[in-house]
Amino acid sequence: MNRKKHSTPPAETLNGCVRFRRTLLFAAVLQAMLPALTACGDTVTSAQATPTAQKAQAAQKPAQKNTRPHSPFRVDREAAPAPQAATASRSPFRVDRDAGGISPSPAPVAADDLPSLGTDPAGQTGGGAGDELKSARQSVRLAQEHRDAQQDGAATLASAASTAGSLLKGPHPGQAAASMAEGMARGMALGKANQTLQDWFRHLGNARVQLNADSDFSLKNSAFDLLHPWWETPDNMLFSQGSLHRTDHRSQANLGFGWRHWTTGTAPRGLFHGDYMTGLNTFLDYDLSRDHARMGIGAEFWRDYLKMDANLYHRLTNWKNSPDLDDYEERPADGWDLRMEGWLPSYPQLGAKLEYEQYYGNQVALFDTDHLQSNPRAVTTDLTWTPFPLMTVSAGRRQGQNSHFETEFGVNFTLNPDLTWQQQTDPSAVAAMRTLAGSRHDFVERNNNIVLEYRKKTVIAIALPERVEGKSGMQYPLSVTVSKAKYGLQDIVWDDADFLAAGGKLTCTGSTACTVTMPPFHPGAENTYTVGAVAHDRKGNESERAQTTLAVTGVGVSAANSTMTPAQASLLADGVS
Repeated sequence: MNRKKHSTPPAETLNGCVRFRRTLLFAAVLQAMLPALTACGDTVTSAQATPTAQKAQAAQKPAQKNTRPHSPFRVDREAAPAPQAATASRSPFRVDRDAGGISPSPAPVAADDLPSLGTDPAGQTGGGAGDELKSARQSVRLAQEHRDAQQDGAATLASAASTAGSLLKGPHPGQAAASMAEGMARGMALGKANQTLQDWFRHLGNARVQLNADSDFSLKNSAFDLLHPWWETPDNMLFSQGSLHRTDHRSQANLGFGWRHWTTGTAPRGLFHGDYMTGLNTFLDYDLSRDHARMGIGAEFWRDYLKMDANLYHRLTNWKNSPDLDDYEERPADGWDLRMEGWLPSYPQLGAKLEYEQYYGNQVALFDTDHLQSNPRAVTTDLTWTPFPLMTVSAGRRQGQNSHFETEFGVNFTLNPDLTWQQQTDPSAVAAMRTLAGSRHDFVERNNNIVLEYRKKTVIAIALPERVEGKSGMQYPLSVTVSKAKYGLQDIVWDDADFLAAGGKLTCTGSTACTVTMPPFHPGAENTYTVGAVAHDRKGNESERAQTTLAVTGVGVSAANSTMTPAQASLLADGVS
């Protein structure tokens, strides 16, 4: 009996595969545990260092005898009797040490001694019950942070372990684990880069950093914006705003300068009554990828819960070869837009946005290069809902010409490293974002993307003589010139219906070797005919229409169709006949 032999892979190969999978699993779990372990370590270190620092601080302070701080108004216990000391400690007046009288002014308190939220009362110094209370609060806070870090670490570890277990059950655990590790590394790197850049640029002004990466780690649709106030008072501000972004596969830069003025009014009604802000700005937009340049001028009018903006865009550069479409040229399109955005004062979480934009040109890519339009315009409507500062949900529709539209849905998460988690998830904090004070350093609302206009390049051209004149029935050559035929000449389409109907003929023995036979002459009529031609190449491109005028000047004599018979065929050679 013949038996099939089963080949067993070497033990070293199996052990290598197992070790590789375990290594990937360990790396993924360690990656997930790293933030929690770091937070726990920092919390424990802070908790251990706090009592030691408090003991050292208490040892350096001089001993104080029976010192119990009360109100910020002091009483001299040595000069005043004991019964009056208790009364004076509760009185807003200070007892004079020398005279023992009452001073009509309260004891001065330094500005640095004034209490702030979460601190000890003004006038209290280290030692006594105040330090004990502060130490107790600090211990409770550190313990809470420690518990939160442990819970976050446990949740992160459980999530990583669950994900890793699911990966190992799949058909390709090695590839799945590698993909998981790559995704976690990419997310961690981008998150850290976003936070680091925002923290680093925040002291320069209002900074906004957005980094997006695909599977190839290319930073597509990424942007960085910075608004820096150079001179600022309560009523005026001179600022600059810069932007670097990549849109539609083009790296672009924007730099602008602006002025904002705040007006304080008392009238509660009317558009230009009450508090409002007016501003002017000018921008230079430059396409780093294709060397396009455009300038912009804008105006702003803001109120509480309302923003109105207007922008004008004008090109500074002309036609250049386009990498988007074959045999096309491109340049910035002139245009303008109007924007209005508002929120409900009674419910500031709900907002609406309306935008109208208009651009000029024969073939403008307002939406994309697949839908080029002449002098396009569009209306955009958006609804936004911000339940708390961390998240904004939006839904909008952009309606253009010829029933072309775009519908967009989005969820935007905004993380501010300067705010706590409670502040970022507090619904009551949204109202401050809609006021003039809360939007003082908001970015200028404009279209930083340069909208382009396109035109077809001349890849084939045809030329005809301006005018051909002749007698009726006579043949004349018609000169046809085809130039710039990048892809070769395919054919020529003639527009000669009127000429043929009048009795003329157009004959071509080749693509460009043509002759015309003039039609009959009609006395008293115009006797002129227009003939046009369009050339096509092998890729379907067509030239602009060329035309010529054929004019019949009179009746011609045809030697082939004309005969003459003399009355006397023979004559005498006498010099007389």
